[in-house]
Amino acid sequence: MKRMLLVISFSQLFANIVYSNDLDYEDLEVINVITPVKLKQSLKDSPNAVTIITKDMLNLYGITSIPEAMRLVPGMQVTYRGSNYTINYHGTNGIQSRRVNVIIDGISLYRYDFATIPWHALPVSINDISRIEVSRSPASSTYGANSLLAVVNIITLRPEKSFNKISTFYDSNGSKETFLRLQKKVNNTSIRLSTHSSYQHGFDKTFANEDYHSGIGSKSFNIRSTTDINSESMFEFSLSHINATNKIHEVESGEITNPDIERKDTYISGKWSQTIGDHHVQLLGTYFNGDLEQDWRSCRPTIMMLHETAALYKLNQSYVFSLLKGKTPSGGTVEDDAALSALQAKLSELGPNAKLDSCTDLNQDLQEMRATIELSDTYQYSENLRFVGTIGTRFETAESDTYFSGKQSLNTFIASINSEYKPSKLFTFNIGGFYERNNDIGGLFSPRFAVNYHLSPSHTFRASVTKSFRNPSLFEQRGNRSYTLYNIEPNYTGRETGIFFATGQSPGGLEAEKIISQEIGYFGHYKEIGTTLDIKIFKDRLYNLQSTKIDLFNFNPINNGSTELTGIEVESGIQVYDNLMLNFGIAYLDNSTDFDIEKTQYSHWTGFLATSYKFNSQWQVGGGYYGASNDDHTQAYNRYDFNIGYHPSFMKSNNLELRFFAQYQPNPRHDYPRLPNFAASRDKRNFKLENQDKTVLGIKASLRW
Repeated sequence: MKRMLLVISFSQLFANIVYSNDLDYEDLEVINVITPVKLKQSLKDSPNAVTIITKDMLNLYGITSIPEAMRLVPGMQVTYRGSNYTINYHGTNGIQSRRVNVIIDGISLYRYDFATIPWHALPVSINDISRIEVSRSPASSTYGANSLLAVVNIITLRPEKSFNKISTFYDSNGSKETFLRLQKKVNNTSIRLSTHSSYQHGFDKTFANEDYHSGIGSKSFNIRSTTDINSESMFEFSLSHINATNKIHEVESGEITNPDIERKDTYISGKWSQTIGDHHVQLLGTYFNGDLEQDWRSCRPTIMMLHETAALYKLNQSYVFSLLKGKTPSGGTVEDDAALSALQAKLSELGPNAKLDSCTDLNQDLQEMRATIELSDTYQYSENLRFVGTIGTRFETAESDTYFSGKQSLNTFIASINSEYKPSKLFTFNIGGFYERNNDIGGLFSPRFAVNYHLSPSHTFRASVTKSFRNPSLFEQRGNRSYTLYNIEPNYTGRETGIFFATGQSPGGLEAEKIISQEIGYFGHYKEIGTTLDIKIFKDRLYNLQSTKIDLFNFNPINNGSTELTGIEVESGIQVYDNLMLNFGIAYLDNSTDFDIEKTQYSHWTGFLATSYKFNSQWQVGGGYYGASNDDHTQAYNRYDFNIGYHPSFMKSNNLELRFFAQYQPNPRHDYPRLPNFAASRDKRNFKLENQDKTVLGIKASLRW
């Protein structure tokens, strides 16, 4: 609050110098966003920093995937491990992406069952994107829990504004993509149909020069339609389906087949919009169904797959580990000793076979479902005051014998209201909050208060305070992990199926992760030189964090973590001439924490510089630099991109484009997060991965009509 008052006082001090009553605010060419508060507003009225990535930026800078586009966001930390991306705003826990929400055309892709984003299986092609808005601030006050640090809002091309297109891409690393989009208008309905197939190459080798099995492949289709019912009413429909393959090198030791992930996800949404006087009402319904299959075959000693061993492990883990080490357990309870006697009797029955290896099938299959319905109303009370309110419910299930020993479900009620108030040309206030309740956590309220002071039509200071939450996932809260073993060969157990001896069950009772965020910033629009400048200074205090690494042998999630994030971010877009475009961003972050896991994705410095120059109607060049500094738990990242776009003169209206890519990465390696006992059961040689090619060349051809 002191920082907010300081900014307001500072702004008032210089208001008489910069502000003039002769200036017409309506003359300023504004840049509009909708993500921060779900109200269409200019960047100078936004309560927080927002990064806008347009379809032209994606094309001219040679960005070929949505995860790689996140490197254009100041403060966003991107890690690729060959089979998936981990993407977090301001980093922190690098084990998974669980503190950023991703929304595509109104559908959240956040997976509540495991608190993650399927970056390798997004149901949209980069070719269909109109723009990406990244709200770089905690956003639970607008989108509810699980938008703890930021929101990535992907907005695709509207059917009535799209066009037919076919494209293909291939690079020397083995990555490839094909894409087809068709557009049609039937009466008052516009339809867009897209299909997409891609493969992204993973890492080649471990540092021990062993082959590394990794890569991401997907096939998807997408249908989106808009129907103009009348001048004040519209219906929008979308259907997306994706089949994705995620090549996984290893889940456990002893594998004799690769534990690849096969994912089939379907997303459906329908939205009805109606304007009634000063009210704009929307009814949104969404449905998601996911089917994940991951199975493999591995071998282990028979003693590890006995039901008697698993029963003893649930009572006394140290007894089992003593037996596996060839020692005699002691010091337990009467019940422990009884279970030990039952196991010893079984071992006597098996004799030498108890130590012989048997091979089995096992899986980590998962079925997911989520259905939501939301009613919202945007109300223009006056020229100076607007509201948007939402009420709704969400129902989700997760079913897995491995992760939950069956099926789990959760009901959530939501209600929110956000407002924009402009008492004068000098001030804009954004005030709002989001309430939600479910049967795991109870009720949570996320408030936000922000004020923007306009020194002039082109220069604004802002300050905000917000509180946000991340609910514990179903797995963190209710996980009950065990592995049933099938097709045992040779089978010495005397049973049709076995069970891996180690099991884990969450103690439950977790609370939500919490953050109190303070931000002051400046936004300037230097129209005469085609430049925007945004500066953000922040202090985020995160507490109640689930900062333990959950694995089968240590299944004890607790809210014991905390960290304080402070820093500054600068972002600018420059387009002095129509044929020259430049974007750059740099971020400094200080992460103060006693929990190593909260630094497993942490760089003091991250940044980018991207530019494009158009020589004429046929030739264009673009390039960029993307970098992140190293830290105790992470490795430095440096990459240089260059691309050339060519439109052959024999094609009318430049409908055919050829684009040539070159990418140079001086040190194309990745270190897994270095934590104490991070992988006691894995070969540590596999922690470090590398690509053999530092330079990758590619070509993309696209035709539109």
